[in-house]
Amino acid sequence: MYLNGGDGRSPAEAADNSAALAPLPDTFAALWALLRHQDSAVRLRAVDAAEKASRTEPALLQPYKDDLIQPILEDGAPELSCHLLIMATRLDLNADEAARLMRRLEDAVFNNACDLVRKEALSGAFSVASRHRRLAIRARDLAKGVASRASGELAERARELLSGG
Repeated sequence: MYLNGGDGRSPAEAADNSAALAPLPDTFAALWALLRHQDSAVRLRAVDAAEKASRTEPALLQPYKDDLIQPILEDGAPELSCHLLIMATRLDLNADEAARLMRRLEDAVFNNACDLVRKEALSGAFSVASRHRRLAIRARDLAKGVASRASGELAERARELLSGG
């Protein structure tokens, strides 16, 4: 299964063991259920494995669209938030869903305490806008606001996105 082969390191440091597994909808459903596990370590390993599996099979995420558009799985852990935001930008969305996701991304940029989450949300806004052109102005305005008010890596990422990077 997706969580096999792990060790005591954090999910970010662990080897990419799950990426080589063939993602199957049934096993992915079992993995997704672990995102609600009471143990935060299990949630983090599960979200890391789900994110890796969705790199090659983003369609696996479609049944969990609502979980990803709304922050219902959030538990305050920046690692979990980052993975969820990354996966959300891989969804095949209609215009209404894309607008809802953009609101979530904007909220994360403005209100999340973690700069890494804010940076992922900002990048995600541009990713969504690239597939839903009517959201491009919102993504650019978001980055302009960040570039003028933030500092450090977040402001640098905003400037990169505004320049086409």
